[in-house]
Amino acid sequence: MDKLDKAYEADEVELSVGSTDEGYVFDEWEVISGGVTIADDKFTMPDEDVEVKAKFSPISYTVAYDANGGDGQMSDFTLSWGDEQALDACAFTREGYTFAGWQDGDGNTYEDGATVKNLTNVDGSTVTLKAQWTPNAYTVSYDANGGSGTMADQAFTYDAEQALTPCAFTREGYTFAGWNNKADGSGTKVADGISLKLTGDVTLYAQWSKDPVVKNEPKKTVTTEAKKGENKTTKTEAKKNAALPKTGDVASGATMIVTALAGAASLAAGLRKKRQ
Repeated sequence: MDKLDKAYEADEVELSVGSTDEGYVFDEWEVISGGVTIADDKFTMPDEDVEVKAKFSPISYTVAYDANGGDGQMSDFTLSWGDEQALDACAFTREGYTFAGWQDGDGNTYEDGATVKNLTNVDGSTVTLKAQWTPNAYTVSYDANGGSGTMADQAFTYDAEQALTPCAFTREGYTFAGWNNKADGSGTKVADGISLKLTGDVTLYAQWSKDPVVKNEPKKTVTTEAKKGENKTTKTEAKKNAALPKTGDVASGATMIVTALAGAASLAAGLRKKRQ
């Protein structure tokens, strides 16, 4: 209520609200006594005392939810100054992320379902609460799958590309041939040290390729007896599979004479034609 020191009959009196309490707005003037009509905060002073009272009401504001990269819908709601209300449970989702509460434009944070009150002192304004998201953490486990050695699990974060730890396993008689998410190799093949993104925990099994076995073929020694006065010649060669003779080939009865003369070898073959 404004109290004036003095006013005379027929004077125009202008009222002033002055300061208001936080969270409230001026509504109107209430005439307690004097029977005056107030318009635009003014009235004409009658021939009696006048008492008026300023009336205030709490502000109202809207609370809105923002998915902030997530999916889904949530309805706004309205609050008045002094009233409190629990936030709706988050209905938003985001692939690869976990909901981590709300945050307003001033950086204030709120847990899911928290009770809120007096979020703003501006009448008719909107307070937007943005969903906060934490990327999911995943683990890659390495399995020697018959090999030897140890490899620590590797931590990954959703949507963050990272290189796999190079294989540290060994297996006697085998060569490492990459990874697979199935022990028998029937799943997805994964190259060693490749950079990738994960969408869940995974175990990678080492794949092994058996080393080839090297066989040493036995050798045979062929010795040809020289005639009297000639040098004896010895020749060692790898054993080979003998091919079957074909029609027109030299008969198996062909004779061979090896003669060594003064360190130079000459070869004469006497061949006998096959009988028709």
